[in-house]
Amino acid sequence: MQEQTETNLDDSLDELEQQIQNARQEKIAGLEAEETAAAINQQQQLHNDIMSLLYNAPGGPKPTDVEAWKDQYGEDAVYVLGLGPGDVYVYTALTLGQWEKIQSIIQQAQGTPMAEQVEKILRERVIRTTVIWPTLDSTFFNVCRAGVPDSLYQAILLHSYFLTPQQVMTLTVQL
Repeated sequence: MQEQTETNLDDSLDELEQQIQNARQEKIAGLEAEETAAAINQQQQLHNDIMSLLYNAPGGPKPTDVEAWKDQYGEDAVYVLGLGPGDVYVYTALTLGQWEKIQSIIQQAQGTPMAEQVEKILRERVIRTTVIWPTLDSTFFNVCRAGVPDSLYQAILLHSYFLTPQQVMTLTVQL
């Protein structure tokens, strides 16, 4: 009889241990769900804030304009960078053909008196041609805040999929 009691106690302890593990996993899953929901809410709020900046900008585009750009450039190829009121930009990414042409020009410029200016000129041309809204004229680069061109250029490159190896690794999973 004593052996049966020990076995029942062992079984009972195993069952209790399993219940504790289940409770721990449920707690972890609940915390992860809360963190995920908070991250989604934060991302949605950021999206709403940027879209509000865009639609409330003087002379800003309307939702129908955005839909037309998506039709023209692709559903997932139109981006908006909202730096603040008055500094909102809608742009698209570079194509491989455009990038190859840029690289060719940089190579041709090497060793010429223009070499130092070519990157600045190319950066400005990339920004002017990929920014869909607002239209950027020559005075833009003289009157905008100092970091706007570089920020725009970096955003354009990022959405053209020029990523650091670390960024690529965070987007990669093994099958």
